[in-house]
Amino acid sequence: MLAIALRNGITLEELQAANPDVNPRALSVGTELIIPYGENSPSIPVTATPISIETRSADCYLVRDGVSCLLLVINDKSRPLENISAQIILYDQDGEIIAEGIAITPLNLIPVDEELPVTVFIPGSYSEEFSAVGTILTGGRVPKNDERYLNIWSAAIDRTEISEDGSHAVINGAVGLPRNSPSGNLVWILAIAYDSQGRAVGVRKIEQSTPLLPGQSREFEIAVYSLGSQISEVTVLAEARP
Repeated sequence: MLAIALRNGITLEELQAANPDVNPRALSVGTELIIPYGENSPSIPVTATPISIETRSADCYLVRDGVSCLLLVINDKSRPLENISAQIILYDQDGEIIAEGIAITPLNLIPVDEELPVTVFIPGSYSEEFSAVGTILTGGRVPKNDERYLNIWSAAIDRTEISEDGSHAVINGAVGLPRNSPSGNLVWILAIAYDSQGRAVGVRKIEQSTPLLPGQSREFEIAVYSLGSQISEVTVLAEARP
């Protein structure tokens, strides 16, 4: 329930107040929630985890004051996915739960045949002897003819420079919109760093608030840093909204 509240920009208390008969610890497939968006906005039912979503194993890294976890979500569906969240649980060597957190995607949208990590920082002090398990909480397909997302392209990566020690990478490229597209008033660009084993080791998102006009392209530069092992590959995804 907390994950759904976070995805909709409201507090858990507000969501619980709008759904007093729903047990927040026992949501099942098909449960409908009323999402309050203010006095003048209609209430919208949301279904919890309506489809099965493929993931890889959760990878967690000790950082200052806690642990950063990344769980790769794979879109093998025929439609883009959105509103993905997951629960990450840390276990000690005896199988006891020592911490947990709610992970969300840095972008709202996962295109078809792409993958995107959900991420969470779990504060605390931990030894290196723990394991992590991720479970998808929410997510669904984007409806056909949905006008909330624009058909932005981000495949034009001109240059990727990985540092000699593999600790960071700098990517230069361009994003653009088709000529028949509405203007993009919000543009997000995301870099995902992988190690040689295909594990996500870092993400970095930048936001461009200057409108991107139809038929226009714009250059970008983004740096991403590793939380763990050396970076061997970097991919870039972009999202635009009218």
